[in-house]
Amino acid sequence: AAASHWRWLVPTALSFCDAGALLVDHVHFQYNGPMIGLLLLSCAALVRGRQLAAAALFAVLLNLKHLFLFAAPFFFSHLLAAHVLRRPAPRIAAAAAESASAT
Repeated sequence: AAASHWRWLVPTALSFCDAGALLVDHVHFQYNGPMIGLLLLSCAALVRGRQLAAAALFAVLLNLKHLFLFAAPFFFSHLLAAHVLRRPAPRIAAAAAESASAT
């Protein structure tokens, strides 16, 4: 009876102590948690109008985990619309608003 006990206990204990399984399962998948946090922080910065902070956080995220490259077109289009395609207020309208508030 004692021999049959060791027959399953030793392989089970050795499989739990397998360094490869520990590295792949625990380290790899726990590493994804902070990466999703960086993605959420960069999205929150976009929502708050802090495009520079959002771009920096997203760049760090892409350097750490290339899997998040799927979100790059969304960030690109948002930053393009926010910085390149935005229309500045005409100077005439701004001057009219200043003169109206001064009187």
